[in-house]
Amino acid sequence: MSGRGSHPLSRAAALALVVGLAALGASAAVGAAKTTRSPASVACKPGFHRMGNHCMRNPSRRTPKLGPKLATAVPPPAPPAPPPVPLPAPQVPGPACEDSALSGFVAPFFTHLSAAHLQESPLQQVHDLLDADRYVLIHTALLDHMLAGLVPLLHDLLDGDLGGAVSRLLTRTCAPGSATVSVPAPAAVVPAPASAAPAAQGAPVQAPPTPGPMMHPMPAAAPTATVDMTGIAFVPAEVTVKVGGAVRWHNSDPVPHTVTSVGPGPLASPTIGAGGDYSLTFSKPGTFAYLCQVHPNMHGRVLVQ
Repeated sequence: MSGRGSHPLSRAAALALVVGLAALGASAAVGAAKTTRSPASVACKPGFHRMGNHCMRNPSRRTPKLGPKLATAVPPPAPPAPPPVPLPAPQVPGPACEDSALSGFVAPFFTHLSAAHLQESPLQQVHDLLDADRYVLIHTALLDHMLAGLVPLLHDLLDGDLGGAVSRLLTRTCAPGSATVSVPAPAAVVPAPASAAPAAQGAPVQAPPTPGPMMHPMPAAAPTATVDMTGIAFVPAEVTVKVGGAVRWHNSDPVPHTVTSVGPGPLASPTIGAGGDYSLTFSKPGTFAYLCQVHPNMHGRVLVQ
């Protein structure tokens, strides 16, 4: 009974044991499979490396790209300095011409005859004749001016130079004009450009030179000036105007006058009667001497700056 009764139990136990061993074997196979396929045993792709249970990308060995290079700060070039202001060329005086002695003797007489006698009314001539002092003064100055050109001729005759006397009497001579003394113009100051580099620190700064005293200060120039012809004289005898300025001559005498340049010059007025005027605008600098052809003892000068 025990033999037969234990047989089914043994078969069940054996079956359970087989099932358990089979399950155990399956579990071991699954564990072995898991162990074989663990992340640690799986190789990473090229370009990756293992770190723990993960594959990490290898760090790149390429040189990182740099950003755009910064432009080097270069100062702009300094603007070119303005060209220096050219100074006006000095005026070269023209040749000084002297009329022949015969022309110098005759010309003042005919000028006086035309202006003081032929162009005046008989009543005016009577009025001039009644003023004896002025009449004698005018004709004495006329005779002195007529004889002034004959003095060198007389010297040639006294020296026995007959040919030189005849040549001086008939020939008009011209000599180069004498050099005029001019005051130099101040140098043009050219301002430094704004972008010019500042002066180095500690560099000595020279003080501007102190201008020396002027021995003969020039009179201040005016835009216009007036000269009164009175008392057989130009009053004032010297005036100063600016370039582009004008000078007006007014005849306050009862006798006519002229305003005529001494030698070459722009002054060439007609005969100016009593109460008449004459004006001239000067467009260039210089010194312009003049006289009255009717009364050669009347002299004046215009300074144009």
